[in-house]
Amino acid sequence: YAGLLWWLSRVGDAPCSVVTVPAPGLLTADQMIALLGSEVVLGPGERARHQNRWQQLERENAPLRVIEGEELVSAQIDYFDPMLLSFATSNWQKMALIVGKALGEFYNGPYQTGDLVLAARLRALADDGQLEWRGDLSEIRACELRLPQAN
Repeated sequence: YAGLLWWLSRVGDAPCSVVTVPAPGLLTADQMIALLGSEVVLGPGERARHQNRWQQLERENAPLRVIEGEELVSAQIDYFDPMLLSFATSNWQKMALIVGKALGEFYNGPYQTGDLVLAARLRALADDGQLEWRGDLSEIRACELRLPQAN
């Protein structure tokens, strides 16, 4: 959706058609093929609404844009931190496992971000002391994380 908004901001008033995806999330090839032929011309009112939305998001200049409910909204860089921390335990776990669990949350809903953003946030949480780490913090497969242990 962010890509559509950006694209509409660039094409101005040029004619275009869009396909409405019935549910947000990842589509299989067969699901995409089934949508062919269902495109409709984007009317001027809807086009203006989308272009205005993109202008607002650009003005907000937030580091992330995520989907909340049915709306694309600006979000701060720590938006995914609570979810990531919810997957951390008192036992050592590979960073890749925590990232994988977070990505799994997007499977049935809107795809929100990729593994690189999530891994970067885990590194920030470790640097901030909210997670303990061992191994190579810059390598998703060579680092293990856990919740801080009480002394």
